[in-house]
Amino acid sequence: MTRMDGLFYFFENRLWDLQRSRKLLYTLLAACAGAAVLLAVVFLLIVPNVQYSRAMGYVKNGDYASAVQIFKSLGDFKDSKEYTELYSLLSVEAGDMVVFGQYEQDGNAENGPEPVEWIALETDGSRVLLLSRYLLEKSAFSTEFGPSTWDISGARQWCNGTFYSTAFNDAEKDAIVLTHLEAPKNSHYPEMPAGEPTDDYVFLLSLEEAEKYFPNDEDKYTRATQYVKDQGAYVNSENGCSWWWLRTVGCDRSLATAVHAGYQIVFNVADFYGCNVNNHEGCLRPAIWVDTDIYAKELVPPTEG
Repeated sequence: MTRMDGLFYFFENRLWDLQRSRKLLYTLLAACAGAAVLLAVVFLLIVPNVQYSRAMGYVKNGDYASAVQIFKSLGDFKDSKEYTELYSLLSVEAGDMVVFGQYEQDGNAENGPEPVEWIALETDGSRVLLLSRYLLEKSAFSTEFGPSTWDISGARQWCNGTFYSTAFNDAEKDAIVLTHLEAPKNSHYPEMPAGEPTDDYVFLLSLEEAEKYFPNDEDKYTRATQYVKDQGAYVNSENGCSWWWLRTVGCDRSLATAVHAGYQIVFNVADFYGCNVNNHEGCLRPAIWVDTDIYAKELVPPTEG
């Protein structure tokens, strides 16, 4: 064999080795691609479906806390997000955020109302006290000029009229508790008449309740929705928050207590002195008691799909 023949033989073998290596490489790549597809199917389809079925089972057995935990972990898989919102109320604890009802909030009426977010303030057996996370309406405390207390206020009319009738469907209304409220006296001005007791589905917090549920001033601050801002509500330039009415009478019946949008030099953030009841820059932050047992009975159990 000549040197040229040897070189030719050498390069021929190397080329053959290279072709064999390529075939092996292509085989390995194909195997890896197949494994990747299989893993993707398992983790993106099979596992979520199994988890989704588990959550459905928890719902049917009344274990809403376990169901919500799984639905949350599934994110946008199927209708997990909707079920998270639907069943969170049935496993709620104080401090949780839940969705209940719908009301115009983004300032665009053409796209319909948005789900209302609530803070759970307290639970009592099957009942839970909810306070809207944001300020949902710009309004004076009283639509009439002159002295006013909660029982005869325009704020109460809006809460139990416009808001109650438009924000909740029939199942939600059935679950909202008709709450007896004593006329809230102002402890700083105990001699001031506070009006008459009321029975309300929707109400504003009292001064005492605002201090009870939000002992820290920073926690009392909140923002108005875009819809409310568009109506001309006051907005604090430093923190972007707006102020909201309470149902307790102020130092006289022409004033109602409120929660300011920022620190006040003379009075607390929860202003016990009061703002003029005809001030139209204030906002309404509704509260409701909901019976979760009744709400659970009103819900139609989901079917897998």
